[in-house]
Amino acid sequence: VGLIARLVWRFIALCCVAGAARAYTDAAGDMGLLHDPGTGILGSSLPVILAREVEELPDFNHRAVLDGLGGYTLGYTRDRRVERLLPNHRLDLATMRATRFWPREDSLAAHEGIGIDAAAGAIIARLAQNVAGFQAIAPCLMPISGGQDSRILLGAAREHHARMAGFFGWHMHRQSRRDTATGARIAERLGLDYTIIARIEATIDEVAAFYARTGQLATGTALLSLGMVNALPEGHLVLRGNVLEIARGTEWGWRKVTRVDPHCARWGMRRLKLSHVAPEERRPGDLEARYLAWRDTIPDAARHVAHDLSFIENYYANASGARNPAHVNVTLVNAFADRRIIAMTLAVSARDRRMGRLNAALLARAVPDLADIPFV
Repeated sequence: VGLIARLVWRFIALCCVAGAARAYTDAAGDMGLLHDPGTGILGSSLPVILAREVEELPDFNHRAVLDGLGGYTLGYTRDRRVERLLPNHRLDLATMRATRFWPREDSLAAHEGIGIDAAAGAIIARLAQNVAGFQAIAPCLMPISGGQDSRILLGAAREHHARMAGFFGWHMHRQSRRDTATGARIAERLGLDYTIIARIEATIDEVAAFYARTGQLATGTALLSLGMVNALPEGHLVLRGNVLEIARGTEWGWRKVTRVDPHCARWGMRRLKLSHVAPEERRPGDLEARYLAWRDTIPDAARHVAHDLSFIENYYANASGARNPAHVNVTLVNAFADRRIIAMTLAVSARDRRMGRLNAALLARAVPDLADIPFV
């Protein structure tokens, strides 16, 4: 378990220890794992593991999921009998029951009192180490956008820029046009070659393959970028800046951070972001019981960051983890999906994160020379 908790990559690990066979996924569920308790079959998507028609989960708007208006959560999938293994949980292959293995009681305590500046320095150093590790495996491509997460990762990887296979940006809608304009300005400032990839419509065959590989669990903007992702050079890693949202305390509500109870189930369920896919008047009857059972797996010493863990385990894993099987020419990897980075980030108070203090420290360390370029 200690080794699994330290790994940084997109992976599923199957282990046999002391006669017990178990399955683990990475820190953010970037490589999703579904399982059918009735048959004992594991796989990345419903078409891989089902030898029958999908039995649709009732009281869920599956069309809204496909339209990118929300996702499944708390282990739900489109099929009523199939479950998703949540990040930081392990699946016993004999009983097909999942249990939490991280964080442990002492996982966050190890970084308690670290301070914002020290946390920022340690996070930047760890990100640089992760980028170097990715580059040792395969040629890497790095998107540059106008957001904070992209800029932090770019700055953390500064000493590795020369070994990057390329820097690029997507241009597929109005927001991405602003992102690529800012990305080009950043690249020019840092002396980097930057390619803007204009929207490429996915072919009918590519869309069909996307649905087959994901089992129609998620689309949204993934379909907009599908043709562009498929145009990237084969065999490369694409470094992403996801999960760092927790450094901004996004799950705590703007200007409400001092009033949000970390133990409040109502707030926690609201942050599952189900208003379009499972509104209160039409949602699974066991939803609240599932949420409370999930929350109760968190050790007491980490219960105060339950909302942050829920973002990673219940929201992000059903977005990125559900889409990633669709991309086969490149591998999307996440330098922030690292339990050490997550623990150091969560050691900073929710208030300091929500007020932007940790992100400000990260940016000041990583890219002080870009402070005059606005975010978009």
